Amino acid sequence: MAVLTASPKHSDHMTSKSSTTKSVTSEATHQSDDEAVEPESAFSWLLLACRCHPPLDIMQQFCAMNPKWVEISRNAANQTALHLASACGAHPDVVAFLTNLNPEHASIRDSKGRTPLHLHCERCCVIGSCDPTGFASDSAGFLGEENLDEEFNPFITAMLAARGRTTGPIPDVLDTLIAAHPEALITKDCEGNTPLEYCVLNGASRYIIEILQEVSAIVKRSY
Repeated sequence: MAVLTASPKHSDHMTSKSSTTKSVTSEATHQSDDEAVEPESAFSWLLLACRCHPPLDIMQQFCAMNPKWVEISRNAANQTALHLASACGAHPDVVAFLTNLNPEHASIRDSKGRTPLHLHCERCCVIGSCDPTGFASDSAGFLGEENLDEEFNPFITAMLAARGRTTGPIPDVLDTLIAAHPEALITKDCEGNTPLEYCVLNGASRYIIEILQEVSAIVKRSY
């Protein structure tokens, strides 16, 4: 259900493993009250990784150790790995990977009644909230094929293609979450807000708001 993007899916998410590890470790000391986790458990490290724009290959390796971790891991706010990855602006490929592993997680509501779609729309309108490589859907077309030689850093390529953008929501993430659980679009959380209302309240782009309005109207007629 590609309602927000017509471009090809994103290329591999390129970020150094060492920087991700440092980010995960640093993030352990900055948990909000409703998302605090115990760092000793494997569940905790999985959830922490999802908050730090993890590369897809890191997530795949982590989950391969025990796929059950992704299925049953929760924080104190009843948030899954998909909730945290969506809330923290993870790369669309990571969100799609977690959604494909457990599609039902897209419909789980946390302690404040928010689905992953609510969290993405609520938190990813802030500058710096999203993985910049998540917006780089056509780096070759933007930079020109002649610039993509063997020595060109793919992460820099993605950054340039995204024009340094880090403010969401990310269209491909919205596509994935809406396809997995369309009803989330018309579901109000405990604050009385839908994902669309969070986009309006937090200053999402006019393009995103207009598309979500159209899709929400379709969902309302269907359910």
